[in-house]
Amino acid sequence: MKNAILVAATKKNGTIYGIKNMGDYIQSLAGEMFFDVIDEYIDREKLADYKSESGRVKMIMNAWYMWNPEKWPPSDDILPLLISMHFSPVNSSRLLSFDGINYLKKYGPVGCRDRATEKLLNQYGIPCYFSGCLTLTLGNKYKTKNKKNTIIFVDPLYDSIYNIKGNLSIKKIFKCLYFGIIYFNKVKRLMKTFQHSNFSANRIKLLKIILSFLNISAFYKTYSSYFDDQLLFNAEYITHKIRIKKNTALALESEKMNYAKKLLQKYAEASLVITSRLHCALPCLGVETPVLFVTGEQLEDKATSVRKNRFDGLIELLHTIQYKNFSLTTENNTIRKNVSFDTVITNKEDHISIRDDLIKRCCEFTSNNS
Repeated sequence: MKNAILVAATKKNGTIYGIKNMGDYIQSLAGEMFFDVIDEYIDREKLADYKSESGRVKMIMNAWYMWNPEKWPPSDDILPLLISMHFSPVNSSRLLSFDGINYLKKYGPVGCRDRATEKLLNQYGIPCYFSGCLTLTLGNKYKTKNKKNTIIFVDPLYDSIYNIKGNLSIKKIFKCLYFGIIYFNKVKRLMKTFQHSNFSANRIKLLKIILSFLNISAFYKTYSSYFDDQLLFNAEYITHKIRIKKNTALALESEKMNYAKKLLQKYAEASLVITSRLHCALPCLGVETPVLFVTGEQLEDKATSVRKNRFDGLIELLHTIQYKNFSLTTENNTIRKNVSFDTVITNKEDHISIRDDLIKRCCEFTSNNS
């Protein structure tokens, strides 16, 4: 029997090109880790179309489901381990059709990545349990003792110059401009770091520079309320969103996996990571790197309240900082303000039993020859 890895290769519109969230591929790394050999990649958005030329393939099905529910349930040529699955309520009525329900019952019980998915499946009478996210197991392969005194921000939440609907806000533009002028030298210094990690072009148009200045003013106004200047000026800034272009290396699935590995190795070596990306924060727990998760209404309620539900059962595993109105706070002062390179932060340990159960189930699945 062959082994396959689930990847989120295509987008909602069916193309692999455009902006891609590499958190999807970090999830794929978690599945890959349990196989000695990988024979092929299977696209999450084409599961029903898969045909094997030489027998069935084993595949761990940890993922968010899905943009194209017409491609569910998966092909019979896939032998699945249903674990760390999230079903979007937006498409749940189509995913949980008569055939979809029977598929989950046939291969269940279903390991639910979050409590909201567990609740949803229970409503349909599907045997299930809360499994947590498979990225919690990544320490098995990627944990390292080679820690560096580096602090990394990965797509941290801040209000910027846009409103909750993603439209430009005149009020916020003036607020950011005013703050940026007052702290011009500091914003300018920070801008160089942001520019290095987010902009690849050598010649940046004036409008892009202005927007960058306003955004970084918003970031500095927000994060200087909780982190000291030396940390902010010397941190590394990373984004999980990368642009995939035609006829480039990153158009290949193997290269996306390699890119995700490099990100994960950075996180494993860091002394602290601050992020609003769930699939950065949970992998950091897995590789035992201290991590702070920044959340807020903008993250939870963007587009629909459904976004908030996918955190249920997971956000409790993390130290969180709440964002609101250009400022950061924590409940019960669990992480004190003025965080610096010398601040010692230790992760919670609530995830350990979840991690161990995930490892056990995946190892049993991949070692079983039937």
